[in-house]
Amino acid sequence: MKIYVVGDSTLAKFNDLYFYPRYGYATMLNQFFKDDVTIINNALSGRSSRSYILDPEYKKTFDELNKGDYLLIGFGHNDEKDDDFLRFSDASLPIDNKLSFKYSIYNNYVLPAINKGAIPIISTPVVRLSKNNNYTGNIIHDTPHGNYRDALIELGKEKNITVIDLTNPTKELYEKIGYDKAIYHHAMTSGIKKDGKVVADPTSVDKTHLNYYGAKYSAYLFSLGLKNTNLELKKYLKNELEAPTDADLFMDSKYEFIEYHKPDLSKYNPGDNFKTTTKGIYGTAIGTFENPMDLYAYEDNNKFIVGTKTLNGRTVATSDSDCFIFKEVDANLNFKMSANAKIISFLNTRQSAFGLKLRDDIYINYNYKRVSASNYVSAGFITADASTNIIYSRASTTELNKEPNFINEFYKTGDTAYLEIERLGQRITVKVIFRGKEYNKYFFDFDLTKIDNKSMYIGLYASKGVLVEFSDVNFIITGEAKGA
Repeated sequence: MKIYVVGDSTLAKFNDLYFYPRYGYATMLNQFFKDDVTIINNALSGRSSRSYILDPEYKKTFDELNKGDYLLIGFGHNDEKDDDFLRFSDASLPIDNKLSFKYSIYNNYVLPAINKGAIPIISTPVVRLSKNNNYTGNIIHDTPHGNYRDALIELGKEKNITVIDLTNPTKELYEKIGYDKAIYHHAMTSGIKKDGKVVADPTSVDKTHLNYYGAKYSAYLFSLGLKNTNLELKKYLKNELEAPTDADLFMDSKYEFIEYHKPDLSKYNPGDNFKTTTKGIYGTAIGTFENPMDLYAYEDNNKFIVGTKTLNGRTVATSDSDCFIFKEVDANLNFKMSANAKIISFLNTRQSAFGLKLRDDIYINYNYKRVSASNYVSAGFITADASTNIIYSRASTTELNKEPNFINEFYKTGDTAYLEIERLGQRITVKVIFRGKEYNKYFFDFDLTKIDNKSMYIGLYASKGVLVEFSDVNFIITGEAKGA
């Protein structure tokens, strides 16, 4: 027996290095089924029922789905994002309206599954965590654009499709145990030192995503719901369904405590090569450098000169060394930054990089010895042995992820580029225009609050043999960011 899973982050697989890492509840379902059930989890973080169809996992799922298989469909959290045209669907509209949540779920998932001879199961979204234990409104997916849980229940009745409700059961559980206990069902990005011991930092809690314990509990609630249906699949559940206990709550063994102190920018102490005049804009150098005297991140007549004239600094799999002009942004805001870049000089070397970067943390006053390998996305360029990659990111201390956009040569002195990063809730859009060609990338649910959970830092960077002039720099706040 096979169960295919499509859905958002509350069902998906993760590879976090958190204190309590994120786990989607579909990763725990196998613990409640007998061994002859195979679960293929194709859920993806940050997706809605509308945006998921653009991912290769959508086609892969329906290419592999066969008669007699089951398809678990779990969307809702991101369909609610009415500020995001790519993901939003309206729960208040009827099924015959193409903009409706019902239309998207039925036509993109239910009907294709039925046409393949598979059996669809719809799951309503788990609730978000409420600090004041008030489970109303968006926390339970009851929005100005309709109630997403109720829309799925109605769809099930209209089309005779099995719907398993996880919204009400998770709401009732959290109301019963209260916030002080419910918080430990959720992921926490970091720990704090207390009495010489590293313990969970409750201020770093993720109010949407579950941890191992929380995911297992939601999988347990799903199994209870399945048990009360008429589906043949319930015969494959284990005979005894036992509720998880807090013994399933444990710190991840791979978690590395980083004692980060958010810098006080009022104590910013620029050297001669890092002076800026625009309020709220700062120059710094992050990473390890052999010759700190040859670093530039300063403002000159409304332009910014960033980089180095020698082979100083580098970008590799395990670390970055950047000269960086940056602005601090509240992590609760949406924003957009753009700039034009012109290469003043370049020494034709590998491991050189420049562009526009949005990163998790910041360091000032130039340690020059601090190894930097923080999470970031870059609308920028990085050179390899004889080529240049365009757009890349770092998702952990050892993962430098280059997009498959490249030219078979180095960039050159005199080259120009347009760079843009836009943050809209969970979606970060990166754009680069270079030599007449446009490159784009969407990053969904990219973690930029692992170390500093209050702010993000966006700015202009360059290192190792490249000096860049950035002009027409524009930054705007576009509103408040909606949570996951």
